[in-house]
Amino acid sequence: VSVDQGDVARVRRFVDEAGMTMPVLHDPTGRIEDSYHVVGVPTTFLVGADGTLQWQYTGNITDVLDQAKQAIDRTVAGGAS
Repeated sequence: VSVDQGDVARVRRFVDEAGMTMPVLHDPTGRIEDSYHVVGVPTTFLVGADGTLQWQYTGNITDVLDQAKQAIDRTVAGGAS
């Protein structure tokens, strides 16, 4: 979810240029940011199939790719974080 205050076209350009294949939503009002109590950007959330939060990280995810992969593997396998 992009919380950029710019227009949706700017967000779409970024997504296209970055080659992202996942859905990216735009929340310029910060409603989702408030709902999830985000204290820094970027923040990454891993949500299980049942809708529960399995893992989150605030900061550049490239710094913790091993941790992210482990959390994804646990979630896909059905284990808790």
